[in-house]
Amino acid sequence: MKGVRGFSLIEAMLAMGLVFTILGLLATLMREYSAVTRHASAKDETLDTAFFALVEMRNDLSSSIRTLTPGAGADIDSQHTSLHFERMESRPDRYQIVEFEDDLPKWNPRNPEHRIRIRYRRDGSSETLLREATRFDGQAETSVMASKTAGFIVTKLGNRNYKLELTVKEEQRTKTLSIRGHVWSKREGS
Repeated sequence: MKGVRGFSLIEAMLAMGLVFTILGLLATLMREYSAVTRHASAKDETLDTAFFALVEMRNDLSSSIRTLTPGAGADIDSQHTSLHFERMESRPDRYQIVEFEDDLPKWNPRNPEHRIRIRYRRDGSSETLLREATRFDGQAETSVMASKTAGFIVTKLGNRNYKLELTVKEEQRTKTLSIRGHVWSKREGS
């Protein structure tokens, strides 16, 4: 076995040092990539939640019967920090299929007992957008629609037209999302 030679101790140590250096660099790159991916995912989730909240507000507003804030007397282009309106309360018993006309549920949209008041507002202390639903009997339900908010503005654009703006805080910047809403039903008294 002439001419067969192995690695010396110094060559083996240099090769292992080179391998560990490359593995260390790869681990650092993977950790940085993971942090960037987590950050991007959290940012997308925050923006998605804010956009969903705006769409939900627009849908609620479009089915409203009467807008309380900003009210009918509010000036065009006036800005408000909350949105408050009345709409019909959605209850499953009102949408039943019945065989006879006499079995129809008795309800009247002009009756306050069949309405619900919805209020969207931003809670500055917790930086959340809240939806407060209050029934005629006083029973209230509050839900968080979006978090990490920096502002909420409702602008009256014209007769039954509104612009809803929600500003969301990210780590190093803020982003404002907006959507237009229209009240489709003719309001009471108008």
